Amino acid sequence: MSKPELQAPPEIFYGEDEAEKYTKHKRIRYIQRKIAQRAVELLNLPQGQPALLLDIGCGSGLSGEVLSKLPHVSWMGLDIAPAMLAIARQLQTEGDLLRSDIGEGIPFRPNTFDGAISISAIQWLFNADFAGSNPIHRLNLFFRTLHHCLVNGGRAVLQFYTNNEKQLKMLNDAALRAGFGGGLLVDYPQTVRKKKMYLVLFAGMAHRPTNMPNALIDAINDEDSDIGSEEEEDEGDMDKDDEEEDDDEDDSDDSLDEKDDLSMIGQKKKRTREDVKKEIEFEHRRESAGSNSHKGKKQKSYKGKVKDQKERQRRKGKNVRKDTKYTGRKRLGGW
Repeated sequence: MSKPELQAPPEIFYGEDEAEKYTKHKRIRYIQRKIAQRAVELLNLPQGQPALLLDIGCGSGLSGEVLSKLPHVSWMGLDIAPAMLAIARQLQTEGDLLRSDIGEGIPFRPNTFDGAISISAIQWLFNADFAGSNPIHRLNLFFRTLHHCLVNGGRAVLQFYTNNEKQLKMLNDAALRAGFGGGLLVDYPQTVRKKKMYLVLFAGMAHRPTNMPNALIDAINDEDSDIGSEEEEDEGDMDKDDEEEDDDEDDSDDSLDEKDDLSMIGQKKKRTREDVKKEIEFEHRRESAGSNSHKGKKQKSYKGKVKDQKERQRRKGKNVRKDTKYTGRKRLGGW
C-alpha cells in the first residue's frame, strides 16, 4: 500500500471517513503524541514566558493536545483538509483553527509566532497535485512566509518523511534560501522503524552560529522501541502487544477520553451558507494560483497543436497522413 501523499491531495484523501479513522486509530494517536512531544522539546521554549505557537498541518488536533498542556502557551493550527478541521472542532480543540494551503504561503503578519511545529505534513509539498503546481515554488513560498511570520530567533521544528535524497536536498535548499539557520536532525538513525527526521530551523540566524540539539541514539525505554511511522502502522492492524502497550501509555498520560471526546467524531454539523461561501472562495483561489503560473508563456498556435496531436497518434502506431503546407490551416467559413 502506497503512502497517503502518493495517492491523492490531502483535502481529498482525508475525507470524512479517512479523517475519522485516522483520529480514532489508537496507535496513530500514540505516535503523533510522542513526535509532538519531541518537537516541543526541540523548540526549547523559554521557561515561564508566554508564547504563541503555530501547528502546521494540525489535522484533527492530535499534536495540538500536546501544545495545550504546555504552561503559558497558546497556539493556532493550519490545515487544508476540511474533514480534519471539522473533527478538531467537534473535539473542542483549544487552539484557533484556519483552513489554508501551506504551499500558497503562511497567511500571517511578520513576527506573529514565537515558534512553529509540523508533524507529518510538509512531505505533501513534494507533489504536484493540480495543474500549474510546482513543488519547488511551493516549498520556496512556504519557507519564505514561515520565516516571515516568526520572531527573530524563533525556532521551527518540522518532522517529515521522505522517499529519497533529492527531496531532502529540496527541503534544505528552500530553507536556506528563505534565510533560516539550523539543519537536519535524525533521531535513531541506526534503525528503520524508529528513525525520525526533523528540520530544526532558526529564524533570522542564517549567518550566526547556532547550537543544534543532540539527536537521540539509544532507546529510552521498551515502550518507545516499537514506534514506527504512521504510514507503516496504517497499513495493518495493531497486534495484541501494541494494544496493551498503548493502554498502559494512555493510562499514564493525560490523553483523550475516548468515551467522552472521541464519541463526538462523526456527528454531522449543519453547514451554514458562510461555510459554503468560504469553501468556494478557497477553491477559486487554488484554481487561480494554478492558472497564473501559465502567464507570460508563449502559447502554441493552432497549427502546432494539430501537429502535436498527429505526432502522438503516430507514436501509438496509427496510420496518420503526412504533414503538408495545408496541415493545420484554418478553413474558410461557409460555402
